[in-house]
Amino acid sequence: MHGDEAELWGHLGSKLKQVGASLQELASKETVDELRQLLSLSRRMEQHPYRTLAAALGTGYVLGGGLFSPATRRLVGAGLKIGLRVAAVPLLKQQLSELLFGSNEDEQRNRSPNQEGETS
Repeated sequence: MHGDEAELWGHLGSKLKQVGASLQELASKETVDELRQLLSLSRRMEQHPYRTLAAALGTGYVLGGGLFSPATRRLVGAGLKIGLRVAAVPLLKQQLSELLFGSNEDEQRNRSPNQEGETS
């Protein structure tokens, strides 16, 4: 019986390998087609010329070794400063107004039910 089981498992294993190879071939063909459609540069250039040009420039800059240059360091530093200012100023303004004038939650808790329908 062990010989029959081994033969059955061997046959099953070979069939599984054939199915796996067929699936890999099918997946690779579909993947190549999807990749070709995804990377259709002429279509992308027609639909979004500036975005495609910016992506190409950025890719060339990074691949050309510009990522770790002093210019990039300065550019990223300036971007972070601007971004932090843009994000921090409204937050600080809100915190200061709540500190000086009290929070809106306190006003809503102290309001009587007949004042809730009124607008200011």
